[in-house]
Amino acid sequence: MLLYRKPVFKPYRAGDFVGNVAQGGACNVDIINFTPHGNGTHTECIGHITAEQQSITDALPQGLMIARLMTINPERVGEI
Repeated sequence: MLLYRKPVFKPYRAGDFVGNVAQGGACNVDIINFTPHGNGTHTECIGHITAEQQSITDALPQGLMIARLMTINPERVGEI
């Protein structure tokens, strides 16, 4: 089962505006289609396992917060 797919980038278009310098636009503005599950770009939340659509912002209404990633190497103490 494939969990990761590369994002697809397409220039944004509205009327005469094209969001791609190579196609004559004044600046690059992309529409990005991606599936974030499994590529490390999202935060897990209860919405992955409930029938109701829930977002991480439901649990964190104040928005993004500063976090620290820590790696801990366990050590065996005594016999099991």
